[in-house]
Amino acid sequence: MNKNHKKLILGNFSWDADTRYLHRITTDASQAANSTVVLTPKQYQLLKCLYDAAPQTLNRVAIIEHVWGTTHISTESLPQLINRTRQTLEDKDKTILVNTPGVGYSLLFEEIDIKEDSEDLSEIDAATHWFSQVNRPGERGWFALITLLSVAMLYNGWQYMTALYYQHEMQGIQHAVPYPEVQPIDNDHLSVTVDIHECIYDKTQRLLKC
Repeated sequence: MNKNHKKLILGNFSWDADTRYLHRITTDASQAANSTVVLTPKQYQLLKCLYDAAPQTLNRVAIIEHVWGTTHISTESLPQLINRTRQTLEDKDKTILVNTPGVGYSLLFEEIDIKEDSEDLSEIDAATHWFSQVNRPGERGWFALITLLSVAMLYNGWQYMTALYYQHEMQGIQHAVPYPEVQPIDNDHLSVTVDIHECIYDKTQRLLKC
């Protein structure tokens, strides 16, 4: 089923407003391991309510009600949340979370409509998550170790199956019934009867003459 999927550009990050994941916009491979940032629940609620209100400026009371509900908070809770969220967004110039003095806050972003298949989106998200996990320093070591062990197990399995095959062949030779129509003539020659024909086998030349 196709749907219009909205991606928001927040400075150096892209954001799907239905998730808590920020994806860094970069072509630098060295930053790929840290390309995904996870918002805290309150950071997500803050960005979500500002996004839903855009392009309007949301006053402090409305923001507090949306993020904290009826829970009593200190006067510093909202400014602290704003500062932490700006740090997460790398919003040093305060151009993403914009403060309008005496009014409140608004979210400045670019919005992109992407028409994609929902299954494709889930595959992309899964691949992005896997890539970010594998490229972390600790996970890289484990991934390499698991790969090495898997290769070693496959090689040992192949060696074991090869040994079983040759063991079976040797047992077959050892228990084979000798051909009955063979009579010794001397040390170097044997008389071999094949059907009604008598043949002479020369051991020295390994030659059968009929």
